[in-house]
Amino acid sequence: MTRFIPAFMILALILSVAVAGAAEPVPFHIHFVVVSDTLPDGNSAEDVVEEFEKEVLKLAGGFTEIGSTRGGELVNGAVEYQTNISFMIGADREISKELHELTRKFFGGPGAFIMAWPGTVTY
Repeated sequence: MTRFIPAFMILALILSVAVAGAAEPVPFHIHFVVVSDTLPDGNSAEDVVEEFEKEVLKLAGGFTEIGSTRGGELVNGAVEYQTNISFMIGADREISKELHELTRKFFGGPGAFIMAWPGTVTY
């Protein structure tokens, strides 16, 4: 859970700046997307990140690259760490399925960890 604190702090900052504009909030969906920084063949994912971002721009209109993050899971009683790249992607609709397909296309393997929730945004 500690690894999500920076993401939530960034989201809170973005939302607080948006509220300062005092326009009417509109429905919005927030997607927290985490992909491995290493492709299944062992190469760096750096080369595919830009292509992924271009497709996200077409799909959602924008994104925030949080950057390098580290996550862990329990494997045989020990924590196994993985270095990742994390994004916050907002959209006017729920796009988790489309994002998952894009992550499988560009990053291979099982795709991404995607956490999504509804909210509002003010422009």
